[in-house]
Amino acid sequence: MTVQLHPWHQPDRAQNEHAFRVQTDHSEVIILAPKYATEIRDGKGLSAGSYTEIELMGNLPGMEAFSFAGTHRELMHDVITRHLNRALPSMLSGIAEEASECLNSLWGKSSEWKTIPLYESMLSTISQVSIRVFLGPEMSRNKRWVQVNLQYTVVGLGAVSALRRWPRFLLPIIHHFHPQMRATRALIKEAKEILRPVVESRKSKRDGSSNSLDWFQEVAAQRGERYNPEVAQLTFSVAAMHSTSDHLTQVLFDLARHQDAVHALRREMVKVIGDEGWTITALNNLKLMDSVLKESQRLKPVNQVFNKRAVLKDIYLSNGVCLPKGSFVAVSCSRMRDPAVYPDPDEFKPDRFVKLASSDSETARYSGFSAVSIDHTGFGFGKHACPGRIYVTLELKIILCHILLLYDIKVPEGFVPNLMIHGFDSLTDLTASMHIKRREPEIHLPEYQPLLT
Repeated sequence: MTVQLHPWHQPDRAQNEHAFRVQTDHSEVIILAPKYATEIRDGKGLSAGSYTEIELMGNLPGMEAFSFAGTHRELMHDVITRHLNRALPSMLSGIAEEASECLNSLWGKSSEWKTIPLYESMLSTISQVSIRVFLGPEMSRNKRWVQVNLQYTVVGLGAVSALRRWPRFLLPIIHHFHPQMRATRALIKEAKEILRPVVESRKSKRDGSSNSLDWFQEVAAQRGERYNPEVAQLTFSVAAMHSTSDHLTQVLFDLARHQDAVHALRREMVKVIGDEGWTITALNNLKLMDSVLKESQRLKPVNQVFNKRAVLKDIYLSNGVCLPKGSFVAVSCSRMRDPAVYPDPDEFKPDRFVKLASSDSETARYSGFSAVSIDHTGFGFGKHACPGRIYVTLELKIILCHILLLYDIKVPEGFVPNLMIHGFDSLTDLTASMHIKRREPEIHLPEYQPLLT
């Protein structure tokens, strides 16, 4: 399937111009050709948080969970890299159980074809699985908490989109009356009501267990940093849900249109998961799945630029171009469509990165889905590449194993994906449906019985 993106995203323009300006709905942004990513990768003189605050209205009441990742960027990074990533081996069976519960509830067990709203069901699944990882099974089954997380993500992103239509100087007034902004404030209030007793309970609990509430508390204490625990959890949910759900939806649309890839993936799952179960080693050995995830992201990244930054001081690039203080800058993702890097760049080739991994190419070691390089920037690049990409990779692999082993999938007849372009965002069709039916899985894992229920 070919996904067409904005003309400025295409390789020829990014190669012919060192930099060009784009007027966005929040400010003018300097777009750099991909080759300059290495020159700003260390982030010196640049601020990701300041860009995020402008782009996502983070200074407005109700948008605290959108600004948190910018104002507490290092805190988030340390929680993920020092705690979440290290805890993942012990969480895999819980992720599998939660994925199974979600699919049974949302997709059912009927062996007859039926139609489901794909993005909506994937958003719910990712939300519940993520809450299981961050806060444990009690909170992932707390319907009120799950709904607050879902609604805040959807309403908050909708509020950002709506407010961008207004002049910025009016926002300090408009936000008081705008219905979506009032809704975000109400949801934050409800989140605090739900989570505050849990936070207080964790402070006195010393049973050896830990979750993200404890991780934030420990890292913040070490850093001497104050933060809001409830907002931190909403931020985790927003970060985990939106882009991951969009990508999983796109992957399933791509696979439904390439049934040969579905069959090949099932063979890989039967061999790898059937032999080893849910282990880090087994999931890392799903090489074709890595390739499919990476190829789908290459063709349709959630964002058409990466390394979005506010410039804090004049920065001069190697070609003499100045990024002036006070400006905003981003790097084009166009290298992911460059025919000099990827032959037949507009074609979906499920095994593209499997072949790359077996080649003598210098970039072969970057063929895994979570690996970042200048040639594939779906997770960003440099110092601020997505710190949660290892978790996202494992989560997506487990969910895909459940979906493809337990269900047949196909797109409706005559289906044409309606890519939603808004600013730098390129979102999959949020309203599209998929045909699914239950199937008999090829493998049985009795120690992880939820896979087969």
